Amino acid sequence: MQKNGDTLSGGLTFENDSILAWIRNTDWAKIGFKNDADGDTDSYMWFETGDNGNEYFKWRSRQSTTTKDLMTLKWDALNILVNAVINGSLGVGTTNALGGSSIVLGDNDTGFKQNGDGILDVYANSQRVFRFQNGVAIAFKNIQAGDSKKFSLSSSNTSTKNATFNLWGASTRPVVAELGDEAGWHFYSQRNTDNSVIFSVNGQIQPSNWGNFDSRYVKDVRLGTRVVQLMARGGRYEKAGHAITGLRIIGEVDGDDEAIFRPIQKYINGTWYNVAQV
Repeated sequence: MQKNGDTLSGGLTFENDSILAWIRNTDWAKIGFKNDADGDTDSYMWFETGDNGNEYFKWRSRQSTTTKDLMTLKWDALNILVNAVINGSLGVGTTNALGGSSIVLGDNDTGFKQNGDGILDVYANSQRVFRFQNGVAIAFKNIQAGDSKKFSLSSSNTSTKNATFNLWGASTRPVVAELGDEAGWHFYSQRNTDNSVIFSVNGQIQPSNWGNFDSRYVKDVRLGTRVVQLMARGGRYEKAGHAITGLRIIGEVDGDDEAIFRPIQKYINGTWYNVAQV
C-alpha cells in the first residue's frame, strides 16, 4: 500500500498490538484491539479520542447531500439523536434483575416492567407494587398519604366482594361521596342543591358508645306518682306537667271531692323529668 493513499481490495490484518490512528495537530482518534493471549477473558476492541477533552465520537448518515447525526459519545455523555430499540432489559447504574422488557433504576430489582399488552408494572425490591393499564391503576400494596402522620388505604384481600368509593353528582344531587360493593351501596355523604349536607346509611348505625344519644333523646315515657287534690267548687285545672287520671265524687260536687293527677315524665340519659307545659 502506498503511504500517500491507496485502494485496498482485500482484507487487512494486524498480527500484533498495532493500532489504526488518525492524528491532527495534537488531537487523535485511534482504534485498537486488546488481547493478551488466546485464553484472555478480557479481550476487546477499543476506540479512543484524545488530547484536551473536546474530541468525541459521532455516528452519522448521509443521503445525497444531507447529513444527519445519529448519535454522539463524549467523555461524560451518550446522546442518541434518533429512535432507539433495546431488545431486552435496561439497567441504569446497575445490572437488571427484573428481565424481560424492563428498566431498573439504581437497584437491580427496582423499576418498571412491561408485563403484557398495555400493562406496565412498578417493582420495588422485586415486589410488584403498582400496575398501570388502560382505564385503571392498581395498587398491590397499601397506599399512604403523609409522612409523619399517615393516612393509609389498604386491602387485606379477604373480603368476599369488591368495594368501591365513588365521587359522583347529578343535577338534583350535586356532590355525592359513596361507598358500596357489588351488592349495593353502604353509605353516602351528599351535598344538596341548597348547599346543605346529609349523611345516609343503607342499614342500621350501631355505635359502641351510646352516650351522645342517651343525653339527647327520650328513651321512655311514664306517668309518675299519683297526686290527689280537692276540687274547688265549679272546676279545677290540672297541675302543670300533669294529667288528670281520675275523679272521686261522693254525692254532689260541693268542693270536697278529689281530683287525681299524675305527672307526665320523660326518661333522658338515666334521669326522669316532668314534662313542661305551655
